[in-house]
Amino acid sequence: MKKFKSVIKKIETLLCAGIMCISTAVTAFAAENDMIDSTQKGSVTVHKYDMTAAKNDGVDLEVFNATGEKDDAAQAALSKYGIKGVEFTYLKVSDIVTYSESGDIRVIYGIEPELRQMLNLEASDAVKTVSDTYFYSMQELNDGISELLMDSTDGRNAMESYVKSHGGTAMPLTDENGLSAADHLELGLYLMVETKVPENVFLTCDPFFVSVPSTDHTGDYWFYNIDVYPKNQTINPTLDKKVKSDEPDAGYEDTAMVSGGETVDYIVVSKLPRVSSKASYLSVYTLTDSLAKGIEYQRDTEVYFYTSKADAYNHNTSNAAGHWTAADADVKYTVAYTGSREAGSQMVLSMTEAGLEDINPVRSEQYMVVAYTADIHSGADIVTGDAGNTNHVKLEWRRTSTDYFDVLMDQCEVYTYGYDLTKQFSNNRGDFSKVQFVLKNETDGHYLTAVGSDGLYYVNGKSDTEDGAAKFTPDSNGKLIIREIEADTYIFTEVHTSAGFSLLKDDIRISITGTNKTIIPSEASITGTPDFDNAADYYAAEGKKVRKFVEVTENAGASAKVDEKDAAMTADGTSGNALVQMHVLNSEAPILPKTGGTGLYAVTIIGILTFAAGILMTIRSRKGGKNGNK
Repeated sequence: MKKFKSVIKKIETLLCAGIMCISTAVTAFAAENDMIDSTQKGSVTVHKYDMTAAKNDGVDLEVFNATGEKDDAAQAALSKYGIKGVEFTYLKVSDIVTYSESGDIRVIYGIEPELRQMLNLEASDAVKTVSDTYFYSMQELNDGISELLMDSTDGRNAMESYVKSHGGTAMPLTDENGLSAADHLELGLYLMVETKVPENVFLTCDPFFVSVPSTDHTGDYWFYNIDVYPKNQTINPTLDKKVKSDEPDAGYEDTAMVSGGETVDYIVVSKLPRVSSKASYLSVYTLTDSLAKGIEYQRDTEVYFYTSKADAYNHNTSNAAGHWTAADADVKYTVAYTGSREAGSQMVLSMTEAGLEDINPVRSEQYMVVAYTADIHSGADIVTGDAGNTNHVKLEWRRTSTDYFDVLMDQCEVYTYGYDLTKQFSNNRGDFSKVQFVLKNETDGHYLTAVGSDGLYYVNGKSDTEDGAAKFTPDSNGKLIIREIEADTYIFTEVHTSAGFSLLKDDIRISITGTNKTIIPSEASITGTPDFDNAADYYAAEGKKVRKFVEVTENAGASAKVDEKDAAMTADGTSGNALVQMHVLNSEAPILPKTGGTGLYAVTIIGILTFAAGILMTIRSRKGGKNGNK
């Protein structure tokens, strides 16, 4: 039963490592190749391919078998997937010894005590013992290494430490084609361990033994130049920057609509790559975050870890698997702020050695969330309209001490809009300085406050009452511009106008539908990047897959309605759909009779006429009396 399990484990090890020993071309089989020529030297050539990327691209890996033959078709199919920056370290652990006793003839290998104990090989199972050296067959050695590697991380770490501490020789890093070689090797059994990997490799290949020379797969001859194809699995971290406005029940999205004076929440979500051994431990994990002009960090950055994607993207702190508070700053991570809100600001968050120890390998494949808040300042720095205020993030990570690294990028955007109102009087004689409007956010139920004068205002907050609301007044030409308004429904009310003119009969109802964009983060490259700024050119030149950078698609620009009818939105500089166009006309009030005017004149005239009529009647009466006395 034990032997059966050992065979199974050996097969699993060989499949995971993907070791295919392919001989150099042999066109004739001389008789001397039937025996090992002890005067020969050997070589081992490593071919490193990104099998994960190849499989994702549809390459059928099942057709590449461990036949021991050179497979030109496999090398052609995998040529563009070479992994640059891999290091193997080799250590000769035994001569090739022929055992012959009592008719029992076999090839065996002598193993020193420390390695024997690591492989959990029993002394009683040794074919023979010479001093402290125990001799085993290749079957038993493969069984032992298979047992060791059942605990993937600890087993790999043990092998890495062993070859380094016992004077192992590091091969050159694999080149852009994924090739590295060690030549002029003494004949014997070698232990080979992958000791450095670039940033996208999470699972180092299993340590393995190589016999120099080896017998071909048909069992016909010995060959001295060995080609091995150890398989790696690659995976890259993810990066996603999200923003949430202060709207009730708002979630974290790629975009958010904001007003001046608001505080908004940002999260940067990164799924940590898998770690399988010290060679794949993260040595650098640095986020560089940038805010657009007019937005300022509150400097309250904290770090959370989640095992659930949903919890991470909802930033459900009650389910966090880990939390680095502000008290952990300078212990597990450092944060440096540069720039200013007027010119744009930046935050660099780097893992310290203690932080990396926390991650390697405990938080392998967890979601790391960097959370912070920022203020939207009122002023001309904020971009109005579809162009938005773009906030970038960049992640740089490295797996080893080599110069190869990779970078992911993403961004989110916040949008704000405004009103461009033209005020007019019907007879062009009104006083614009007497006009006042108040603006209420009908969606949220609050009035807006603002800073500014002379027809130009920037929203900077809110008020629960109209008394506390800003009073917006046009300039001397009747122009009124209000900026930094989020996409919502608003009520515009004229509360004062020029003397002799009527206020608007009804409120003005304005609705803004915000800009709709889709933002897709960048994708990592297949292999390490020596110079990120020229990454696209580098990959094009090397014939590799070109990195996919951040993709931003504008699905629809902002739009507006005034009193339920479509309204135009004009550009603000180069930013389209920024300002809602409005025209407000005040008409003259009806002219009423003035007090003491027409009524007084009528009374006076009637009085005069009455007085005149009385005099006339008196004269006539006197004339009549004289005539009667006659």
